[in-house]
Amino acid sequence: MSTQMNVSARDHSDKLGIIGAAIAALCCLGLPAILSVVAVLGLRFLITDVVLAPLLVISLALAVWGLARGYRRHRKWLPVALGVGASLALVAATLL
Repeated sequence: MSTQMNVSARDHSDKLGIIGAAIAALCCLGLPAILSVVAVLGLRFLITDVVLAPLLVISLALAVWGLARGYRRHRKWLPVALGVGASLALVAATLL
């Protein structure tokens, strides 16, 4: 019974990851529209580094957690290397 619960939790975390990736992709595609709406609504403070820096830290922590879980499950280094490269690119793009 414990094995069934672990498999079920793993399946749900994979589904959450897919949903999160889809939301992130949609946000990237609609970024100009989102920025325009945020500015019009007077919520420009949401675009500052004070708000975005913690979101970056949270997304990197989730990426590390997901990469660690994926590596433990599949024992493949390529996704880990791609994830680390993407995380470094994200941090570099943020700091430049």
